[in-house]
Amino acid sequence: MSPTEQQAEKRTRVKLDDELKIQLAIDRFGPQLVDLETLARRYNRAESVVSRAISSAFAEGLVEVRRVDRRTAPLRRPDLEDALLKRFPLLRRAIVIETDKIDDHAVQEKLGTGLAFYLHDRVWTDRERVVLGGGRSVHHAADCLTQFPNRLRPREVTVISACGDCYPNHLERNVWLDADANASLLARAFEDIVQVRLTSKHILLRAEDQDVRWKTDYAEKSFGITGPPTLGIFGVGAFDAQHRLARLTSDSTAQALLPPWEFVSGLIGKLKDLLELSQSITKDKKHDAPVVGEVGMSLFCSAGDVPGKLRALVDEINTHLFAPTMEQLARIGSIILIGGGETKAPVFRRILDWDIGGHKDPRPAFHMICTNEQTARLLLP
Repeated sequence: MSPTEQQAEKRTRVKLDDELKIQLAIDRFGPQLVDLETLARRYNRAESVVSRAISSAFAEGLVEVRRVDRRTAPLRRPDLEDALLKRFPLLRRAIVIETDKIDDHAVQEKLGTGLAFYLHDRVWTDRERVVLGGGRSVHHAADCLTQFPNRLRPREVTVISACGDCYPNHLERNVWLDADANASLLARAFEDIVQVRLTSKHILLRAEDQDVRWKTDYAEKSFGITGPPTLGIFGVGAFDAQHRLARLTSDSTAQALLPPWEFVSGLIGKLKDLLELSQSITKDKKHDAPVVGEVGMSLFCSAGDVPGKLRALVDEINTHLFAPTMEQLARIGSIILIGGGETKAPVFRRILDWDIGGHKDPRPAFHMICTNEQTARLLLP
């Protein structure tokens, strides 16, 4: 028996109250990390009593350990934010993040972090329905939200995955490209239980009755008139050689896709044709050059002088994508667009000016963008 425990036997047994249990736990695991022997001497208690008191404090819920977010909000450019709101009058809010480069992984992470700080401070209401797309910046926003010490507190929230995934196979899965993964990640940011709706499908949809019915049923329940989403968060993209769909056009990648190769081979051919055609008409760097872009994995081409073949390819490919249509996006109460890069600036501009061919009002409620300063400058006159 140690000297401390021998001395403790002579003390009068006194039941420790909750306040003392809490203080012992804080002293033990606080910034100073005080050892048990020191605590026993400090509070004139046996080490075993101190240890049991600390365990009891955790078991009774008197104290808890929470992960603390060490990240800080990235610096913003209020001058560029104001300029964007003047340039695009239908925008309600703009977040412009200060960055050194126009586009790389660090930039996308900064964009996601900046959006996460906004979403954390946003006024959330009960029974919100949030639709989430895939992509790096959306992933970083959801991930950052889970790391705040205090979780979001609205009740009866539904988080909806917007589209199917587009990774080649389970051995080479890139969860940043998977809206299902982003939706599941965002659900962890809420304190209350969240209902999560996942597509559980590949982005390339087989033209079989079962798959078509699943897409139709999913769209009706996710974007239905009776319960439309209140908030949408989507990345934007230019359909070029680096786009997720374009990367599926390589023979080795396409043959590793989850859907049978016999089905996707024809669709891959159409994606190759679209990529070749879009690259040929977008070589012009002029302000009004035609654009083939994507929001929520739904393809679109700009209005104006665009080859009919290109517009037909976009329409046909969209029918085989497990992704929301522009008409379904128009049912969302408010949409946040996020992304940065030289190729994305023209896509942002066409979306915000609603210069999209084949689509009329009602236009989707693109109320907010989150981008970096270099991209913002490209959007301004």
